[in-house]
Amino acid sequence: MSLSDLAPTFLEAAGVPFDAKVIAGKSLMNILKGNGQGEVDKSREAVYASSERHSSSRWNNLGYPQRCIRTRQYLYIWNVYPDRWPAGDP
Repeated sequence: MSLSDLAPTFLEAAGVPFDAKVIAGKSLMNILKGNGQGEVDKSREAVYASSERHSSSRWNNLGYPQRCIRTRQYLYIWNVYPDRWPAGDP
């Protein structure tokens, strides 16, 4: 699941038609209505996520950006600036 999946989920739940080719994300209604456990929707291949940590304790308020991709088998996290500490300067 991803944040981009919320809009199509809300639209489908409200019965509002939408073009799945135009809107980002994929409805979660099949998962919410299902009674399965574990991997319910096998068509989902990966989740993409990001994190931006901003801290006023760091010089010039520089952030600590991260990007990641999660598949069934792997989790890859890219710390864009690994020389920056995530919680401020040491």
